[in-house]
Amino acid sequence: MYTYPRGLFDYDTSTITLCSFRYKNTMIVPKHGFLNFLPVKLVFDVNTPRPHFIIVQQDKRRARHATSEEIDATFELVTYFLIKNHAYDRQSILSFHRGKWYQQSNKKWHAHLCVPFQPYADEASLKITKKRSNNEWCNGTTYVMAMLNRHLKQQHLYALYKNKCVEYGKQGILSDDSVSDVQLQLFESDDFGLVWMCPEPRIGVFVKQNPNNPSLTLRMLYNFLSKTVEQVEQRLSAINKQYQNFGSHLCLFVNGQEYTWNLTYQIYHCLTEMGHLSPISIVGYIQMDEQQYFRWLPYEFKPVWLTHFEHFEHIVLT
Repeated sequence: MYTYPRGLFDYDTSTITLCSFRYKNTMIVPKHGFLNFLPVKLVFDVNTPRPHFIIVQQDKRRARHATSEEIDATFELVTYFLIKNHAYDRQSILSFHRGKWYQQSNKKWHAHLCVPFQPYADEASLKITKKRSNNEWCNGTTYVMAMLNRHLKQQHLYALYKNKCVEYGKQGILSDDSVSDVQLQLFESDDFGLVWMCPEPRIGVFVKQNPNNPSLTLRMLYNFLSKTVEQVEQRLSAINKQYQNFGSHLCLFVNGQEYTWNLTYQIYHCLTEMGHLSPISIVGYIQMDEQQYFRWLPYEFKPVWLTHFEHFEHIVLT
């Protein structure tokens, strides 16, 4: 079991930064939290109003890539933040963007802690007091409204994505036997297995052998996801160039487990042999583009997944 260095978080005050990546930072001190001496910090996602805390390097350390120390510190920070703030400790997801979905506007390293909407909105409405340069909002109340408006726009946008995927899937436009022949199991490790999720366009990660193995950590899961995405891009882009600069989200389930980096399990429906749906306990997933996911699905899974996806309210929140 991992133990935090003595004194690292032994403070009652807290410093979480409220900032936009494109504009000068504004420091905010919430009522709850801790004084952070780690090389990374949490910031409110003001540039894109949504229930995400963005994890960035401390101001003097900002760089395009993170060090190994900063990746480890990210897991420390997230775990302890959820311990201290129980309202956010409900199905939170730590998300690392990759490929064409990463560093689109912010060219510095960052990750996303995706948390429940209501506690984030409650705190944002109290803490956000200054007008931003983009004129989208002028205080905490209008920031929350901007979050709601953005969510409605995202629902509409992802409905269009879904409808196009379903249409192309039915027409056979997304059929690619060479891609579909690449077996998911090729990218598994001794510790982690992979499974097709349904109806989400995601690849689930499950623990092989003993799921309660305390030696498996968030860092090990992160390393596996990173390696998997690199190998998938290399293999599939050699067959179909659409998989170059492979856009994806590496999503790890996290919670406020006391002083550990242990894995968190959630149950999702996944496709098993012969296209049957079964509930499977997973520890994270790879979020993919809808059409790229469907193109890669094994032939026998395509009709089942497409039918469920067509009736699914599709939206990506990570």
